[in-house]
Amino acid sequence: MSLRRLVILVTTGLAALAPALSADFGVLVQIGLQDREPTEWRGRIELQGGAVERLRGSRFGQEDGLDEGGAWHLTTDAVPQTPRPQTAPNGILVEGNANPGAVLTITAGEIRWDIPLAGLRFGTPLVHESGALSVQIAPPRVELSGATGEADYPGACALPDGSLLAVWQVYEGGNDRLMYAIRRNGEWGPAADIPGLAGDLYQPKCAPAADGGFWVVCASMLADDFDLYALRFDGERWSEPVNISHAPGHDFNQTLWAAETGEVYCVWQGFRNGSSDILLAACRDAAWREPTRVADSPANEWAPAIAGRGAQTYVAYDTYEHGSYDVYLARIVDGRAAERTLIAGSPRFEAKASVAIDVQGRVWIAWQDAGEDWAKDTGYTVPQAARTQGIYGERNLKVACFAEGRLAAAPDVSLSMPEGERRLLEEPRLCATDDGRVWLALRHPATLRRAQGQRVYGERAWEEYATYLSGDAWAPALYLPANLARIDTFPAIVPSGEGVMLVCHSDNRGMNDPRKMTRNTIFAAAVTTAEPVSEAVLTPVELPTPTVVRENEASHLARARAYVADPAGRTLRLLRGDTHRHTEVSWDGTGDGSVLDAYRYAMDAAALDFFMVSDHNQRTGVDLEYVRRRCYKLADLHHNPPAFTTLFGYERSLGYPDGHRNVVNARRDYDSFRFTGQQNDLDLLYEYCRRERAIVIPHTIGTNHGTNWYAFDLGLEPVVEIFQGCRTNYEYEGAPKSATPGDPQADNTGYRPQGFLWRAWQRDLRLGILCSSDHGSTHYSYAGVYCAQPSREGVIEAIKGRRTFGATDNLIIDLRVGDHFMGEDWTQDQPPAIDVKVLGTAPLERVELIRDFQFVYTHRPEGAEASFTWLDNDFTPGTHLYYVRAEQADESIAWGSPVWITKG
Repeated sequence: MSLRRLVILVTTGLAALAPALSADFGVLVQIGLQDREPTEWRGRIELQGGAVERLRGSRFGQEDGLDEGGAWHLTTDAVPQTPRPQTAPNGILVEGNANPGAVLTITAGEIRWDIPLAGLRFGTPLVHESGALSVQIAPPRVELSGATGEADYPGACALPDGSLLAVWQVYEGGNDRLMYAIRRNGEWGPAADIPGLAGDLYQPKCAPAADGGFWVVCASMLADDFDLYALRFDGERWSEPVNISHAPGHDFNQTLWAAETGEVYCVWQGFRNGSSDILLAACRDAAWREPTRVADSPANEWAPAIAGRGAQTYVAYDTYEHGSYDVYLARIVDGRAAERTLIAGSPRFEAKASVAIDVQGRVWIAWQDAGEDWAKDTGYTVPQAARTQGIYGERNLKVACFAEGRLAAAPDVSLSMPEGERRLLEEPRLCATDDGRVWLALRHPATLRRAQGQRVYGERAWEEYATYLSGDAWAPALYLPANLARIDTFPAIVPSGEGVMLVCHSDNRGMNDPRKMTRNTIFAAAVTTAEPVSEAVLTPVELPTPTVVRENEASHLARARAYVADPAGRTLRLLRGDTHRHTEVSWDGTGDGSVLDAYRYAMDAAALDFFMVSDHNQRTGVDLEYVRRRCYKLADLHHNPPAFTTLFGYERSLGYPDGHRNVVNARRDYDSFRFTGQQNDLDLLYEYCRRERAIVIPHTIGTNHGTNWYAFDLGLEPVVEIFQGCRTNYEYEGAPKSATPGDPQADNTGYRPQGFLWRAWQRDLRLGILCSSDHGSTHYSYAGVYCAQPSREGVIEAIKGRRTFGATDNLIIDLRVGDHFMGEDWTQDQPPAIDVKVLGTAPLERVELIRDFQFVYTHRPEGAEASFTWLDNDFTPGTHLYYVRAEQADESIAWGSPVWITKG
């Protein structure tokens, strides 16, 4: 087996509350770089010409440890489930102070290596002649948050007197509160509370005020609406919070900029008239003006960033206006958007922009880049030629410079990362400093460490790096030690001294089990360099023109959103959704991306009307109080009825025959139901659902994750996932898109035909139908729900009423019998006339009516629409089940929920 790299981090500033040390050096030492089998290493760390203040394990395994006198022991370890031998970091944090001539001595096994600290260069490893060890600079780190509570969402800014301000929020005791700390004369002061806002908060940001104080702006939910509230500190006292957004619709993702002319600008995204717009408010003389629109297309605009220098102010954001994410740059004049310039406008995923203006007045824009057709059709049964990438299939960063109306591309950022780690770069943040440097912070997944024999599913943690542009290349990226966290944490980056200060969040998850997040903390890391910087070498490019993609899909979406059924005079609006979507919060969700990306997918790529993130609990995920709080808050934040409705829930996964079920609720204030390990666990789950007014939806029913229908509660489980894009169809054995024994999917998840849906119906379990995506798959599983009200409660009421269908594309199924609608059961004496209507997205191959598990009628229409009536002339006494299935020539399928008709 191959061995994992051992990493020793010699770094600084890890005090528990306010900084107790004035650490001024930090290095990263890697050991075991050439190991091919697990090997125990022992050694010692010594410093001549300075003092080591503290040792701490970083990425330690359970058997690794620190001994007296600077000694250490640990074992390199192979990374499982990789196509080639691979090692992963492990190490020691060492805090200390050093004189200019200080020498660090590393003893590792038979190796003794003396390293003059002054000889190290930014981001460039120094390799021992044996090849077993390397050393490179690591930035100092100071913890800012306290020892209690869950600290998250940092913001930072530079103040006019040269000091630095950091703000963040803390969750404790069921509520959020705001905190701040100030760095003066190179030392961070103690953290302090910000009064005036508490309860449900999201993402505080800060900026200096014209009078020497500073502003903090945070989203706060009052009366079911997230608005932006501004608080001003004048050096002695805090002002009362002022609502600066004050309009219906959630407002969030704000950033601030203080102009040299005295204005403070706040730009954010807010839901207005059914979509997300970019808005801007300006403050002068401590008074905030009415917001203006920077961008307000009918599509969603996202994640604005703002920067200025001199008389210039620019806002960058992304939009789904043309059917894929594009990046725009808006120039701000007198508090309003003067013009927009398209910076990235291809069919690729181009989003999450950052912006900075350098000392020459040039505007720099960085954004996240992924492939074309982001989050479109992908899944196990999607024809290979039609597959695209999913949510987290590709990630890279692009940087461009805009000056005098012309655009130029910067060198490839990925080349700043070590070879083999140049994929999955994300969350860019730019900062331009007065020495002419353009800095870039980014996130990248860490390689996980697991004990031999343990299985790794999809678990991963993400870390922060920093680089700067010099000449024709970005400097080798500098790794920030001990900063493991989720994907969507956004460190703040601000100018500081001879470099930048990053204020970061970490949930302190372990490398052995990244699901276990011990405590959320905020820390600061000073990234500096005395290396000379060269003028950037840029490649001129043409300004792009918008590229509109998938125009035919827009017409299908418009048709679905306008569709209304009216059985018995009722008005039932069709809503399309998904109640089964995983993210990296799940223990097996690395390939599913972040929670924020899941909402982008649902609102834009899939254009859903309702949606639920359903991550696993299983002693992690939403079983952890703060994780549940954050995930459910994001559901509330993206709730934009009637255009987009979010639900609250999670997946509870037991093995066969109890099975996997998603718990769904319209309420946010409920806890998850942990595994009991008891034989009557399913009965206990039903009791929990009755108490919490939740429903459950079984899935993967024909696998080792499924059931044999030995127990069921139709009052709590009205529908079942007949198909999920991640896997297959569970209609009946041999059905289209179903697994068969020996199929790779069956080999992976097991083959349990006794769980197929026909088996449940044959037992008179009156279950409705929907589809879901689950893991990985996107744009290929839809739940159609006919709602009396487009609300959370309305969606759940419709699911309880089984007014549902499932489809792999934007098809519409409408089945009625007189005044009755699909999902209903009733008694009548006359032969039923079944009215069927199907609206497809491509030519229909066949529409089949199934009665009592027999295909009694096949309709072969010409074109993409079908409408017919079938009279059951063999209507015998007893209860009969009828449902419809439609198949298109492009292999898309839709299934309607049955009706059950009893002849007395």
